[in-house]
Amino acid sequence: MSLRSTAGDIFALWSAGWPYVHLETLEEERALRVVDIARGLGATALVFPPQDKAGVSYVKEQEGGDAGSTRPPSTLSASLSRANDTLEAVAALARSKQAALLLLKGAGESLGEHRVARGLVELAEILSKNRQCVVFVEPPLDIPTTLGEDMARVILPPPDSTEIGSILDEISNEVPSREGMIAAALGLSEKAIRRAFAAALQADDPVATVLAEKRRQVKDAFAIEIIENSVDYDDVGGLESLKRWLGERERAFGLEAREFGLPIPRGALLLGVQGCGKSISAKAVASHWRLPLMRLDLATVFGGGMPAERALRRAIALAEQLSPAVLWIDEIEKGFAGADPHSEQPVAEVSRVLGAFTTWLQEKEAPVFVVATANEVKHLPPELLRRGRFDEIFFVDLPDARARQEILAVHLRRRNRDPREFPLEKLSEASENFSGAELEQVVVSGLYRAFQANRGLSPADLERAVADTVPLFRTYEEKVKDLRAWARNRARAAGRAEGVIDILRGS
Repeated sequence: MSLRSTAGDIFALWSAGWPYVHLETLEEERALRVVDIARGLGATALVFPPQDKAGVSYVKEQEGGDAGSTRPPSTLSASLSRANDTLEAVAALARSKQAALLLLKGAGESLGEHRVARGLVELAEILSKNRQCVVFVEPPLDIPTTLGEDMARVILPPPDSTEIGSILDEISNEVPSREGMIAAALGLSEKAIRRAFAAALQADDPVATVLAEKRRQVKDAFAIEIIENSVDYDDVGGLESLKRWLGERERAFGLEAREFGLPIPRGALLLGVQGCGKSISAKAVASHWRLPLMRLDLATVFGGGMPAERALRRAIALAEQLSPAVLWIDEIEKGFAGADPHSEQPVAEVSRVLGAFTTWLQEKEAPVFVVATANEVKHLPPELLRRGRFDEIFFVDLPDARARQEILAVHLRRRNRDPREFPLEKLSEASENFSGAELEQVVVSGLYRAFQANRGLSPADLERAVADTVPLFRTYEEKVKDLRAWARNRARAAGRAEGVIDILRGS
């Protein structure tokens, strides 16, 4: 969404009679540009209180186009100049009866004062009748309940690719990796973009420099973390069906796919046995699609010291700002499991946040591909399983014989060993019912044994590690079988169809 689109939204709300609008942003200078655009659409716009270079407060008035009014009368300007606080400024606007937009900066804290909130409520109807609208330019804030029905919310998005391109052109006309730098800067504020570009143009790898700035900006973001990721499909053994499905959607985020009639992919829910590749699959798809990977921490959403609904809203807004991207939610069932007698999460709060999240999943237009993982079916809210939330639900089972060979080979190669030097078929047969994580530990344990003996890794080391491992399946066999029974008619197999049939026969 561009600055012009945001200005259009505000103009439409003003025209519809909304007395108050919360323009949510940290970028006051860009918010002033929105008001300039609104003026071009026919609005008389005033800003209160800006500061000149000497720090002196004054009122800036701008004449509208064809809104049916002329320059604001000097009495209004004088009244606003004498106003000492938010309520006085809004009251001065109401008394003037001048159709106008009034942008207020730094007034958010005053909304918490009962006197101010009450006064704004009483002025709301007058403002609507006068075709007047007050725009509060503020970061995310809690709107008093009494003002809830009179205040609309508009989020000022970060610069889009067109605006970022203009910023880059201002800085330099000769940029060899222009498109890459613009894509890397998506989601950053204008100030952050200018800083990143200034540093990038002095660096050997401009795009990497901009991405580093993005990671730094998001590092302290609430409930969202950018994951540095180098995992690819080659690092994931098995899961052929899941890989094939993801491969079909690799090009589905571009304009070409929209023109072909395809919707933007929503995401996938990966449900299944612990340690079998769900999380690494989320990392692999982001890397393979060359998209940034973000992780949403639901524990922080519910327990980070901020109202959970606002925390989720902020996290979603950031994910959309950084899109196209992959958003990974690990063990989603734990985050939305609800409250138990010892939990500090009220059931009502969990329900509201879950409702907001599932609504976003179903209606989101931003290219954010959500990969959620879950280990427990019984704790998974049924709302997440309804069609339309995710594009597909995959069941990730214990790897079959061929997948176990692939997984062992992956971990041997990762540790600079040639898989052809080891009897993978024999090891696969011996490690039946091992998870992917347990197969990795077989390789690691074998390496420890060889290192302690001051010699190279041998097949006997791996065979000994397999014999010493007690797979989780032995302890949780009934739980695994229950998962398989649930998934049989409700989820798509992530692995080979033949392997699934073999496993089901064994269960």
